[in-house]
Amino acid sequence: MQPIAMIDLYTRQFKNNHLNISTGRKGRIFSRLCELEKPTRKKLANEMEIRPATVSNIVFELINDGLVVEKRPDRSLQKGRPEIILRPNPNRLVAIVCHLVSYSVHCTLINLAGNILYETRHVAKVDRTDPITFFKIITTLFTKCKEHISLDSELSGLAFSLPGIVDEKKCKWIYSSHWPHLHNLDLSRLSKRFKCKITLSKNLVCELRARVFRHGCLNSKSILLLHWGLGIGAAFTSGNDMFILEKKGFGEVGHSCVDPASTALCKCGMTGCVEAEAGIWAIAKIQNDKNIPTEECKFAQYLQDNSNLNIWNRPIQLLAITIRNLCLALSPDQFIVTGPFAQNGNIFSQLTKNVNEQLPKNSLVIGDRKINLRAGRPGLQDELSGAASTVFLSSITRLCSD
Repeated sequence: MQPIAMIDLYTRQFKNNHLNISTGRKGRIFSRLCELEKPTRKKLANEMEIRPATVSNIVFELINDGLVVEKRPDRSLQKGRPEIILRPNPNRLVAIVCHLVSYSVHCTLINLAGNILYETRHVAKVDRTDPITFFKIITTLFTKCKEHISLDSELSGLAFSLPGIVDEKKCKWIYSSHWPHLHNLDLSRLSKRFKCKITLSKNLVCELRARVFRHGCLNSKSILLLHWGLGIGAAFTSGNDMFILEKKGFGEVGHSCVDPASTALCKCGMTGCVEAEAGIWAIAKIQNDKNIPTEECKFAQYLQDNSNLNIWNRPIQLLAITIRNLCLALSPDQFIVTGPFAQNGNIFSQLTKNVNEQLPKNSLVIGDRKINLRAGRPGLQDELSGAASTVFLSSITRLCSD
């Protein structure tokens, strides 16, 4: 994602108001400035049909706020004084994103352009990580990130992007099968300790949010994002009802039953779950092979070297059944699969073939509808950007209020 497009992700809330309404005019000018190529005061006035004097005054305020900086254009042979180009200042606001990668806890300092300024991590022992230990880890990582914030930058807040079931409104991490001792974890209390805004979102919702904004307004599209890696989860958006199905734990599709006869015990405590046989942790356990890494980046390389083994047939078959059930229940216009399995051409081709067999064209339920299954790019950058948006939005709104 380009830096300007990244900032545009955080300024889209200003686009819904009519230009003649004075409230929010500062925000709309900043939003338009982020979109234009080589914006100037004159170009903004012409594009938005606002008096030049008004644009100049608001731009002056944005410069004083530190959101906008001036850039002298390159010298040209044209006569006259060249107009000064305006550009957003991506380092005016920064955010710290706490996210999990397999069994490690990461804190990343990110600016408005989506640039990673600093990152640190802690490899946790999940079986020994209780709430007290988790909060100690977060405190240490947060402190390290905060030390790298420059004097001219403002911390918008700490955004958590976590797997499992989350309660965004109450800022509670309800449950994750991979972190057995962290149930109903109230993260809101960190706001007082760290003296900053705290938000909590499901990791796949963060990723999907950024993907949707990156491709523009998709009000007519429904998109289902499925991650197949250490675990299996999903996020869904349909028109303007973005992520509404996530509120009740919809995304925990890894624990849907795909084989009632299976005796494989899932980490959630049930049998028959697709994750109990298709998750990376489960495959390593079933194969009893310590050479199979559970860290997703390392597993991607392992998969590249071992993509033709028969051990993938069963996981592919079970995931195809999962995709069939999701397609029949939600009828998404786009179905995106992410994770190390989706990045492997051989495995993804076999998965697509199995899905087509599970959803034959001659089925009365499917009819003429075509399931558009595609592999998505690795989603870490999208996850970070989508999570950061939850704290950047309030800061930008405050700075851009008239």
